[in-house]
Amino acid sequence: MRPKREIRLGHLVTDIRSGLTDSDLRAKYKLSSRGLQSAFKKLADSGAIRAFGTEHVTDSQEYWAVIDNMRQSPRLRPHFVIPIIDGEDRKNRGIVRDITIRGIGTAQVRARPQEIKTLIIPHDELGEYGSFSFEAQCRWCEAMQDGNYMAGFEITNISQGCFNELQCLIRVYTL
Repeated sequence: MRPKREIRLGHLVTDIRSGLTDSDLRAKYKLSSRGLQSAFKKLADSGAIRAFGTEHVTDSQEYWAVIDNMRQSPRLRPHFVIPIIDGEDRKNRGIVRDITIRGIGTAQVRARPQEIKTLIIPHDELGEYGSFSFEAQCRWCEAMQDGNYMAGFEITNISQGCFNELQCLIRVYTL
């Protein structure tokens, strides 16, 4: 059994206040989704994060929304270019081709079918929605003749706060 990882609460609180995404926090502190959820719960229990909000902290069954059956939502095409970043390989960047509350089509993001990625959509320059991240499983990927990729991802895990930002993006930039 591995020893428990020690994280300084003050550093974690500072990082949350600075706006690091869940994906950034997991990478920085080498935590799984469950480990990060546990850290948020401990922060909430200690009262350390009440002063600036508890959007990260909820009951463990509410923290991640598992989304089933991606094909039930109509695909919406953005009116503007929306960048997307692979949370594990920040050089692996692309754009959103289409989006729903259940999935996302991308261009230029390298992936393999069945691969699970943490994807990040940075905030827009107009301030209509904030940066958010989610875990998604690649359902298909095609290498194009020009060397670019097209891929389709099913959103498998997303926090409630990030889901709210996703809905805002869809409402503002696709309808």
